[in-house]
Amino acid sequence: GEFSRLEDKKNSDTRNYLKKLTKTYLKNNKNLIKSIKELHNSLRGPYSIFLYERLKNKTYFYKNNLTNMYMIEDKNYRILSTSKRNVVFSKKFFNMSKSRIIEVKPFRIYDFFSFKAVAEIR
Repeated sequence: GEFSRLEDKKNSDTRNYLKKLTKTYLKNNKNLIKSIKELHNSLRGPYSIFLYERLKNKTYFYKNNLTNMYMIEDKNYRILSTSKRNVVFSKKFFNMSKSRIIEVKPFRIYDFFSFKAVAEIR
């Protein structure tokens, strides 16, 4: 997604966000969830983010309400796309007929591998 107006116009919005997140993360004693929540109110525009925390070997996903994200999974695959049409196609292509398509809810931080919400962003 694209963040809007993250100060420094020389660098990408993603880079600017990661700089702010890193600074907040260090200030919060390397508590990533707390840092994501703290920065939430400073974000404008649509976004969906996958973030790997090397220290804890965790991958997180979170998004706001200005983006769509759909998911389908079975024992072999987990597929996410901003286009429901792409997920419908993947369901047929990978023969996932028993799986249902889920619309990912905004303002939640998900552990990517269990895809369970670990926190709400508000």
